[in-house]
Amino acid sequence: MSDRAHRRFPTFARSLNKAAVVGSALACLLLVCLHALLGDLAACPSGEPAALGAPRTLTLADGQVLSGTVVGDEILIPDGATVLAEEDLLLSARSTLSIRGTLRATDRAGTDSVSDGVRLVLESGGVMLIDGEVLGGRGGCVVADGALASLGLAGGRGSDITLSAPLIEISGHVVAGRGGRSGAHTKGPAGGDVLVEGICVKGDGARGTQLHGGAGGEAGATVDPTVAAGPGGDGGWVHRSRHPRESEDQTSAVRPWSALPEASALIPECEPGSAGQAGADSCGGQGADGAAGANGSSASPAGGTGGVGGAGGGTDAAPITGGTGGTGGAGEGCCSPPQDGKDGGAGGTGGKGSGGKGGRGGRGGDGFWDPDRQAYTGPNGHGGNGGPGGEGRGGRGGDGGRGSDGAPPGSGGPGGPAGVSAGGAGGDGGRPGHRGNPMNGQPGDAGPPGGAIAHLGPGSEGADGNPCD
Repeated sequence: MSDRAHRRFPTFARSLNKAAVVGSALACLLLVCLHALLGDLAACPSGEPAALGAPRTLTLADGQVLSGTVVGDEILIPDGATVLAEEDLLLSARSTLSIRGTLRATDRAGTDSVSDGVRLVLESGGVMLIDGEVLGGRGGCVVADGALASLGLAGGRGSDITLSAPLIEISGHVVAGRGGRSGAHTKGPAGGDVLVEGICVKGDGARGTQLHGGAGGEAGATVDPTVAAGPGGDGGWVHRSRHPRESEDQTSAVRPWSALPEASALIPECEPGSAGQAGADSCGGQGADGAAGANGSSASPAGGTGGVGGAGGGTDAAPITGGTGGTGGAGEGCCSPPQDGKDGGAGGTGGKGSGGKGGRGGRGGDGFWDPDRQAYTGPNGHGGNGGPGGEGRGGRGGDGGRGSDGAPPGSGGPGGPAGVSAGGAGGDGGRPGHRGNPMNGQPGDAGPPGGAIAHLGPGSEGADGNPCD
């Protein structure tokens, strides 16, 4: 077992140490028997079942380019390795998916047939550990974005990223993709979303925000001052849902804050439960700036109004929500022989939920300068209004752990506090056109800030233990 596993599963690691001496002789005998029994399997031709001694971990190499579906018992992207996804990718591990390096979706190329960003789906039947980075790619861009023929053509959304496992632990960062670029006078495409299915907590050494919605994409160029400039793309969201196996009974064996079952032949030590891990912090993507207004022309001297900034990720109906704090560990092993019971661990703090920042309003277009008259013949355009900030909501605190059985029994641990709720800042208003024009426009209004939605509340106090029989 690695040093990291000893840190994450201290109780289980001690049990293994105690059993090592007793089990070593049995292990040697078992290996001899397996070698005799399975020797012929190792020579199986290609296409036959693999030998039981084959490596369980599929290690992806630096520079490897993937698409489609990759399945393994354990999947690892090691430190320093960067793996690229050029098309939609599913990484599916039966037990553990560990990303210590970087998984990056490539950006979509600019084409006439605009595509959304490469989608990344990561799933594990047990634990997902992200110490490195998972980065979405940019959505597709409309090539002729400055031509009126491209009016109404939307660019591609940024990459969506899905994380699905009973337990997800993040020390690094997961960032959905930026939106692409739309056609002329057309709202920019939205940033990608992060969809989290399962318990999501901060790992050791986590800094900053773990889950980021993608930034909004660019509005197309403005070519006609009589046509409204395109608004900036909206920032992406962070969504949270339950995993089918997300229940106390089914996930206790993979939660690092929970006491794992002891070997039946060993006497467990009497110890308090460990504290639950804090929930992961989430932030909505930033809205993109509105497009600049078109400059006036001889036919239409007035400068155009700048586009409205995109909205930051998160709405009142679906705010950006921090992760739920981890459940405190159970106190354990205080009845053999009977001792004073130990308390359960405290629940983890809920994650911070922050709405995305609104985009800046676009700059107003310049009024037309008539070279024959040596004067402006039209007013400057007004600056666009800033985009609204997104709504944020703190995650629920984790439940306290159960106290151990004892004489007297231990008390349940306290529930963890709820996470911080933070609304995103509104975008700045755009500037008017050129200042030298005496017929100046007005700056745009700043976007309203997002609200801090009431958090989901603290966790519940853990149950007390029972008296020893």
